Amino acid sequence: MKIPNFRVSAKNIVHTALLSASLIIIGCGDQTADNAKQAEIHQKTAASYIQQGQYRAAIIEARNVIKYSPDSVQGHLLLASIYNKLGNSFGTINILEPLLTDNAKDISLPLATAYAAVGKYQSAINTLKNIDQQSTAAQLIQARIEAGLKNTDKAEKIYTDLLAKDAGNAAITIELIKLQLQSGEQQKAISTLNTLLQQRPNNPQALFLKAQAAYFSNDLNSAEDYLTQALQNLRETDLMEPLKGKVLSQLAQTLTELGRTSESLIYTKLLAEANPEAHKARQQFNEALGLYQSGEVEKAEELLIKIYQDYPSNNISGMLLGMINLQQGDIEEAGELLEDNIDAETSSSQVISSTALTQLRLNKPEKAVALLEKALLSRPEDASIQAVYGLALLNIDNTDTRAALALQKALAIDPSRHKLHTILASHFLALGKNQQAYAQYNTALGKVPADRTVRDSYLRALLQNGEQEKALQLVNSFIQQSPEDPSVYLQATGVHLANKDQAAAEKSLNKTLSLAPNNVPALLGLGRLQLINQQWSKSTESFRKAVAENPSAAGYKGLITAQQAQKQGDKIISELTAEATTTPDNAILHTVLAEYFARENQADMALKYADSAIATKPVSNYASNTAITIYRSLSKRLLASGDIDRARKRLAAALELAPSNNALLGELIDLELQSKNYSEATNIADQIELAEQGELAGKYFKGKIFVAQQQWPEAISNLKAAWEISPTDRVGSLYYRTLKKAGDQEQASKLLDSWINALPQSSTPLTFKALELHQKDSHKAAADYYNQAISLNPSDAMALNNLAWLYFETDNPAALETARKATTLAPGNPAILDTYGWIEVNKGDKAKGLAALKKAAELAPGKQEISDHYQSAKSL
Repeated sequence: MKIPNFRVSAKNIVHTALLSASLIIIGCGDQTADNAKQAEIHQKTAASYIQQGQYRAAIIEARNVIKYSPDSVQGHLLLASIYNKLGNSFGTINILEPLLTDNAKDISLPLATAYAAVGKYQSAINTLKNIDQQSTAAQLIQARIEAGLKNTDKAEKIYTDLLAKDAGNAAITIELIKLQLQSGEQQKAISTLNTLLQQRPNNPQALFLKAQAAYFSNDLNSAEDYLTQALQNLRETDLMEPLKGKVLSQLAQTLTELGRTSESLIYTKLLAEANPEAHKARQQFNEALGLYQSGEVEKAEELLIKIYQDYPSNNISGMLLGMINLQQGDIEEAGELLEDNIDAETSSSQVISSTALTQLRLNKPEKAVALLEKALLSRPEDASIQAVYGLALLNIDNTDTRAALALQKALAIDPSRHKLHTILASHFLALGKNQQAYAQYNTALGKVPADRTVRDSYLRALLQNGEQEKALQLVNSFIQQSPEDPSVYLQATGVHLANKDQAAAEKSLNKTLSLAPNNVPALLGLGRLQLINQQWSKSTESFRKAVAENPSAAGYKGLITAQQAQKQGDKIISELTAEATTTPDNAILHTVLAEYFARENQADMALKYADSAIATKPVSNYASNTAITIYRSLSKRLLASGDIDRARKRLAAALELAPSNNALLGELIDLELQSKNYSEATNIADQIELAEQGELAGKYFKGKIFVAQQQWPEAISNLKAAWEISPTDRVGSLYYRTLKKAGDQEQASKLLDSWINALPQSSTPLTFKALELHQKDSHKAAADYYNQAISLNPSDAMALNNLAWLYFETDNPAALETARKATTLAPGNPAILDTYGWIEVNKGDKAKGLAALKKAAELAPGKQEISDHYQSAKSL
């Protein structure tokens, strides 16, 4: 059978390809043309529906335009125009904002209209810059912006200028009437309204404004009449237009006040049926607001949470919920809610300031600054926002001169904010401008002469700058001004102590107590002075009085110290433990006892009182920090003894108190690594990495986990990422050692060079560099690097140890003295003791050397090199 020849010539291949391509192009062209035609049809249909008042159908058609012509702005503009007609300005903003950059000319006018409608005046101003600002439409928006910013004269001038060109324009006239009503020019507005209604008696907007004027004049019958006429002149639409909603709402209110509630309910029902979801949300929010205002905060919070879950775009409920969380002390939840729901242009100054201050408390100063800068664009004369802006800038950098300008502007707007002077003073002190700082304190004292905070800050600044004589003169002036005020004598005590004048300090304390016998700071101060002077009985009495008046850690600790000095330590501890048993809510006493027993290495007792201290709610920082320290210490002991489960339990208790503490999380990871529970360690690292600003720590811990498993490429990848986020000694040390273990000496050396450049004040990379050179027998260069490291960090015991050994190897007489310094800094380090002992045996006192080597061998029984040195030394 002859096989058919299917070979095709090159010419035929080219011809077929060209034909196929042309068919594809024709097909694509036909589809594009068809889509454009479909879009045009839907656009015309939408316009027809709008004219008929069928907004639902128009919205569907507008979305079809977008579907068939997604790259054209026309469909989006059509949908935005419908939203604007329905009063859905935020819907317009959401549609048009993303398109502004590429379509500024087409969408700026409707977008600016929507911005102005919701009070985003600065955004409206910026958007209008994209188009001809002299057009009537742009001028109308500009007038609304000026009216919204309370620039009534400017707004009125724009309207009158426009009417001079087009006297019969009803829309402009109505805007002018609104402005006149808002600015309290009632008679002027009514006169303009009457003229308009003579020309256009059926204009529903004019009739509504006339009704409002009548209502505010308490002419309810006329108000009803005008509202009824307005309603009759409004067209029927399937979705309620904003004006109709206003008319119905005002009519319901008017009829209620006329005592015709049954008729009022008809219009209320119409409003509810027009948008049942919005009506329900409004009712629930009003109920929540009423509960909040009446002090039933928990019930208000419960209802607001439901509203926020049902209507997540309800920013007002989100803001109020955030303020409630802030009031209840839930700072993190408050910060999140406020950040998600406030608008820098439209939210109140109080809400913006509260949000910014919350962000500062959450250590997010950059976010606070960004929010405040945006708010200041539309409200540059707001003293509160300027003040918080200055604070936020100082939180980032206490020398930022922009902060001073903001604070000075806040004071210019509102001179009564005297506390800003002390903040400005701190700023000038940070810049070393002491005289300007003192001038701020003097200005503050001129406004509030007896303010203790200002006085304290001023005195503290003088003492910190070594100006004791000026501080003494100042405090004496305070005494002359307020001779019966106990606080001035306490301030004098501080100055006298700074001058090391104990006698004068004691005299001032006694004067304080003569005016206020139960003054706790004075009792504590006197108790401390009596301790210094070894007046144990008097000291005990002072501390007892202070504790009786107000239990404090300083009082209890002073009492213990005074009693211990009299050899009655056991007695006072017995007394205080008995008191703790009868006062389980005295968290301060329980915390002091926890600290005491921890110092005495009585772990069980320390744990008992730490647990009882944090049982009292809310948990103070003092109790929390003490408990965490005890839990961590106990966890380390348990881990060292191999009791991993109990160690984990103690760390978990610490993490309950500080769930975001990376040091604790790192210790938990170390614990899991010791038990080879790599998956759990990785889960913890993942959680750290996902937390805000947690990427650096997450990458570091993941690198550590992979190192434990000797998975070098994965370890290096994570540590490299951590290093690139933020070069630190901690990351650098692990990264360098990992590269060395992985056998990548070249990258390890490159890392050291970049480390030295990135952290020029760190001794750690210099020590590593010296060690590399030392191992290569480049003794001179190694010694140079060791000495550089020591000059940056004289407490670098390992650098001193290595340098001592290098000196020993090269017969440098400084070897023994260098080794002694290292041992002084780290007397419990077996490697350092070994170096010192071996050099001492060979170059100095053999007995001292043997003692050091013996101790080193005992501390590190598994280290063969140390054991060998000790055995060799004994045989010398």
